[in-house]
Amino acid sequence: MVINGDFNPRRFDYPAGISLIYYFVYSQFILPIVLFKIFLQHPVYIIDFIGNAGRFLDDHTVEIFGKGGMYALFWSRHITAILGAISVFVTYLIGSRLFDKKAGLFAAFFLAFNYRHVYSSHFALSDVPNSLFAALAFLSCLFLFKKNSLKNYLLTGLFLGLSFSIKYQIFPVFTFLFVHLYWGLKQRILRAIFDKKVFLTLFLMSLT
Repeated sequence: MVINGDFNPRRFDYPAGISLIYYFVYSQFILPIVLFKIFLQHPVYIIDFIGNAGRFLDDHTVEIFGKGGMYALFWSRHITAILGAISVFVTYLIGSRLFDKKAGLFAAFFLAFNYRHVYSSHFALSDVPNSLFAALAFLSCLFLFKKNSLKNYLLTGLFLGLSFSIKYQIFPVFTFLFVHLYWGLKQRILRAIFDKKVFLTLFLMSLT
């Protein structure tokens, strides 16, 4: 995607979320640093870049991305490790909001030393991004559980869509539907279950 300058990954067996995350981080953060380093080592490449910017990445793939894309493989592993660290913080937020700060710290501690989580954080696989965005979707449902405002409904729809764009799993949707049903039963009005906010949430999820 970076080399060809488009959003077609050519081969990817999951939804677009992960590849777009990598694309964004590569193009906006990592590549500028890598190119700056290459230009310092090989100033003549600056002329080549100015004269043929569209072909530069393709012509110098090995120098930039490593043989067989080896450098890029480690870039994506760094991204996965960062996302794994963020998921520990999100787990703390969930635990502290559901119970208290002590519960949040215990939950974050157990995730930080969970074998599967640490193992997956070493590789550019979908597991860690999937768990992070599923946790974010759950956290947004928790906000909605605390307060059934339109803002929280829309926030939930956004994170449900992001979670679904990482991996085709719908279990966070059931969390949302349970929370919405809770508010509908609490109001003791049947039509509250069919409030337009639930349809706005599902629409925003699909749109995302």
